[in-house]
Amino acid sequence: MGRHATGKRRQAVAPWVWFALLAFLVLCAILAAWTIVSHRNDQDLAATSCPEGSYDLEVWSAPQLADSARTMANEYNRTGPVVQDKCVNAHITPIADEEAMRTLEDQGVKAPAWVPADPRAAVAAAQGSAIAINGQNAPVLGQVSGQDAPLLLLGSASQAPEQATRSAADFAQFAGSRQGAKTVPLTDLGVVPLPDAPNPAPAATPPAADPGRPLALAPRTGVTYLLDTSGSMGLMEGNPAATRLDNVRGPLAQQMTAVGRAGGTVGLWNYSSPLSRSARTPFRDNVDISVGDNGSTSAEVLKQLGVGGATHTYQSVLASYNAAVAEAKAHGTAQRVVLITDGPNDGGTVDLPNAVAELQRMHGDAPVRLDVVAVGNQVDGPALEQLAGAAGGAVHPVPDTAAPHVQEGLAAALA
Repeated sequence: MGRHATGKRRQAVAPWVWFALLAFLVLCAILAAWTIVSHRNDQDLAATSCPEGSYDLEVWSAPQLADSARTMANEYNRTGPVVQDKCVNAHITPIADEEAMRTLEDQGVKAPAWVPADPRAAVAAAQGSAIAINGQNAPVLGQVSGQDAPLLLLGSASQAPEQATRSAADFAQFAGSRQGAKTVPLTDLGVVPLPDAPNPAPAATPPAADPGRPLALAPRTGVTYLLDTSGSMGLMEGNPAATRLDNVRGPLAQQMTAVGRAGGTVGLWNYSSPLSRSARTPFRDNVDISVGDNGSTSAEVLKQLGVGGATHTYQSVLASYNAAVAEAKAHGTAQRVVLITDGPNDGGTVDLPNAVAELQRMHGDAPVRLDVVAVGNQVDGPALEQLAGAAGGAVHPVPDTAAPHVQEGLAAALA
């Protein structure tokens, strides 16, 4: 029998519709997975960028300036600042000038940054309490009665924690580097160098450690300098105040050229931590010891170095020491390595036991001596002693980079 129509039209869904729906579902799944992975990567990156956690930077401000100071702090915080491996968050504490002055007199530095309504009176009060005011220029964060209200940085290395002063300096640098930013010289506010505190009578110093004495080096001795340029070397100290790195530049350049005058050669490395995603090592061999520099090139390169990052000391020591050993073996010359650092090792691919063992092994190949100029009270003294001892050297501690301390440390390192 023939087929008869039912009177109803049969409709089938075109295949392309099913393919489009399937593609849409797959795309949604990919986007969801990407979002989850991206969120986790952001969390991992944040943890990597701030391995030491977070730090709350307190900034004092006169009440009438609090809004403008808070705006600046919010802009700063949005940049995700990291100082000494800590994520910094600046917050504003409104405080009248009179109360702030009393606090400075009675308790010392409680906040490392201050925006007073009357900066000249604030400077006089701070310096009257023997509190250092850091830097050379102060960024203006507002005005009171038509007068500029600058941000003052308070406290020397002995008056405030290093994290506080470094974070405050970073905040000030941000405020002063913005487009249209205005700064005022601290000398215009009445800042004068504070008198040096009397020092206890120094212990007898061996003549060879006198910074003024000519270097007594074996002929053709090579000296490789490994300079810590991590973020902490930006700490302000000395009188007048300057960064630790700036305080080191002059004396180190003088010793480099002195090595050349004595018939030796100079190498210059610097290190911190990898400062970009493309960086593979925390160190840079700026002037290799094999070049035969008489100190002049290294001294010029030294002028160009900046600060930033963490302190990957062990990995950097091994690399620079290996280069010195290679030079000693290749040409039969005496070689020295001088490490200048102000903090503990806080990263890298090498731990202390392996670093010590590798130094001992290389020292057995060529007796290159490693000496360490250890700056300040944040260094890991026992660890540095192990490193230096493994390579026949010693640690030479100095309280800070102010003259004449860093000169004495450098002289002792080549004694």
